[in-house]
Amino acid sequence: MSNPTITNLASLTGAWILDPNRTVIRFQTSIMRVIKVNGTFRALEGRASVDPNGAFNGSAVIDTASIDTKIAKRDTHLRGPDFFEVEKFPRMTFTATNGHLTGAGQVGLIGDLEIHGQTRPLTLRAEISSTGDSPTFSSRVAIDRRDWGMSYAAQVRSSTKIHVAITAYFIPA
Repeated sequence: MSNPTITNLASLTGAWILDPNRTVIRFQTSIMRVIKVNGTFRALEGRASVDPNGAFNGSAVIDTASIDTKIAKRDTHLRGPDFFEVEKFPRMTFTATNGHLTGAGQVGLIGDLEIHGQTRPLTLRAEISSTGDSPTFSSRVAIDRRDWGMSYAAQVRSSTKIHVAITAYFIPA
């Protein structure tokens, strides 16, 4: 059973908060460009605001220490100085400064992604639907970890592309 498609963002006018217990953040990359590595992160918090004209903005904060690839030794390495440096940079944040409906159930998000203490612009396309009285955003994006200063083994063994899929659930504030 699919969720109803959103065709008018003005119907969501108001303030929303991210439900971290239902939000899912998955990623995939590869080692030696052959071995697939799958994992997850946990969302900490987020917010969104929709204006009566349908324009919106918002943010999502992700706990970098929550990285989980189901291999403890690898997760410890990813949390360390070669990658996320979670003690120094405990969070990743996407801040959408401009969002708008681009078609039935489709939104464009223009914003910034902060990882590893560095902020870069990021534009996302997402699907939006409703689950009960709550909007749900689902998006996929490929990022290059070198853009955020993580170049460990980039030339030798590992892919620098990280494919991220997020499904974010919001509830009324």
